[in-house]
Amino acid sequence: MKLSAPGAAFLHPGQHVPAGSPRASTKRVGEGRRASEDHTCRAWARGVTAVSRSGRGRREPRSDRPTLGERIRRERQRLGLTQAELAGEEMTKSFISQVEADLARPSLRTLQLLAQRLNRPVSYFLDEPEVDPPAPPLAAFPALRQARALAAAGATAQALERLDQALVELPPTDLLSQARLLSLRAELMASTGPPDQVVHAYRQAADAWRATGDEREEASLLLHWARYEMTRGRTDRAIRLLERGLDRLGDSPEDEWLQANLRAELGLALARRGAPAEAIEHLKEALWAMDDLTDFARYGEVALTLGRLLGQTGEHEAAQVMVERSLYFFQALGDRERTIDGYLHLTWVKARAGQGDGARWAVEQADRMARELPPGHRLQTAVLRARAWLAALEGQVSAAQALWGAAIQAAGPQDRPWVHRELARLLWREGRLEEAQTQLQKALDLLEGSGDADAPLGPVREELARVCEQLGQLDRAAGLFAGALDWFQKKGMTGGWMDSGALWLLDLPRG
Repeated sequence: MKLSAPGAAFLHPGQHVPAGSPRASTKRVGEGRRASEDHTCRAWARGVTAVSRSGRGRREPRSDRPTLGERIRRERQRLGLTQAELAGEEMTKSFISQVEADLARPSLRTLQLLAQRLNRPVSYFLDEPEVDPPAPPLAAFPALRQARALAAAGATAQALERLDQALVELPPTDLLSQARLLSLRAELMASTGPPDQVVHAYRQAADAWRATGDEREEASLLLHWARYEMTRGRTDRAIRLLERGLDRLGDSPEDEWLQANLRAELGLALARRGAPAEAIEHLKEALWAMDDLTDFARYGEVALTLGRLLGQTGEHEAAQVMVERSLYFFQALGDRERTIDGYLHLTWVKARAGQGDGARWAVEQADRMARELPPGHRLQTAVLRARAWLAALEGQVSAAQALWGAAIQAAGPQDRPWVHRELARLLWREGRLEEAQTQLQKALDLLEGSGDADAPLGPVREELARVCEQLGQLDRAAGLFAGALDWFQKKGMTGGWMDSGALWLLDLPRG
């Protein structure tokens, strides 16, 4: 439902928060952060009181400091956004107009949403003593508005043509307009353009922001670029971009939102890359910063990944806290798919901690919800894999093999190599080496043909080499070992590499 007037419900800092929420669970949130929260709420409350005292439709006497509405309008214009674009689906253009005219005051939660869209911390819009001077009118504003309207109508090619035209017409001294135009151009190209052209567009935009000297905007652009690289499996490049973004941003206390997002993305990328210690460090930092933010989906994803990494290192209690925290947010958002994934992770964490009953309960919750999804959904396959893994842990080998067999038939191209590998582990542990070899070879063939830059070719080659060695196929084993070593050297990784696809792998047999 869109907001047409202020007053959306929200929890003030200091109110009761259910167990499992970030403020209820994050130990590092100390007196300094609580004082900052109290300051933010007091500043917001002072603004609400001022509006209520002045009466509907009247403004408070002017002060030397820009009002909340003026700051929001300034930042919107700085980004070249229309009021409708800033309103999005949650608010109306009329509401934004009232806020900018200081005739309405947004709730704190709504203000947090506006701040996120305007790429500013909430504190920027409240009673802070220092505020940036007004930005000059952006010459590229008409072109930006026209390009966004074209893109929204599905005419991306025409939108890009409009941006190219504006870049040609722009005075070479207008560095800010050039950076804005190139940023939007990269954003639009990322959804439709060839990868090499998209990368070139992002590089141009990053260079343009560097030329303006606006390190914050450059870091924001690098964040978007890194997310694009992650979507196409270029994890190494994403990590370099995120590290560069953090370096450009420095330790600015006013950029907590951007800091948190950069650290979150870097932690997720490092987890995917196979650097758990570094990933845990960045994800923890991101969670501590995210305590004051409203991107609940991202918070849940970070907590879930952190839980998986902690579970991998044997910190079962901390892992369970993180996974349960992610479930809290996914359920609050009504996100069925993420909630199922959360229950599957809870299954894994509880089973590894020796809590069999809890693990069975969690997988039952995931199974119940997954049955309500459309037939053939990949999460239904994930539930089969989790049930097979639990059955194997409980010594039910036949049941586990049947479930993994069903999962192979149901799995899509992305998951099928993992299921073959999972079944191979079961057969290997049972001493059925020829059958294990067959399943591992199928997994390797599928991964090599996938084109996925992050496919775990090294670990699978190493496992297949060990099976071949045990079968006396020494030449074949030597070739596989060499291929695995080459992969590990190129990736700079160890055999401990793991992502969410590896949850249902049984431990390797000894020897």
